[in-house]
Amino acid sequence: GDVEAGQWYADAVNWAAANDIVSGYGDDTFGPQKDITREQMAIWMMRFLRAYNMDLYYSVQLDYDDTFEDINRCSAEGKVAVQRAYLLGLVRDQGGGKFSPDVYITRTEFDEWLTALSNLLQTAEEAENK
Repeated sequence: GDVEAGQWYADAVNWAAANDIVSGYGDDTFGPQKDITREQMAIWMMRFLRAYNMDLYYSVQLDYDDTFEDINRCSAEGKVAVQRAYLLGLVRDQGGGKFSPDVYITRTEFDEWLTALSNLLQTAEEAENK
């Protein structure tokens, strides 16, 4: 593969792969230097959420009629992930009701989405502990 031991990201990628959060390209590569799309990020976030808090993951009802105009440009898994992430308040459109699944995620969006996911998990954890 292309994730060499000793690289600063190797442990994180190996953990995420072992926990079915991320997968490679089928040719035994991960592509650590490649950009990721908005759809890929939504999928990875929802895989993490499902592994971390299944109740929260299933807490929303999917309704593809009330979602992004371009949802059908997503893969089957992407449709579910994008819809679920949107309903949980983790992602938003790019304007005009479009998600733009094949556009590369910006650093700002990456930070925004991870912060929203972290806040969601923290709120859920606090509610469970009351």
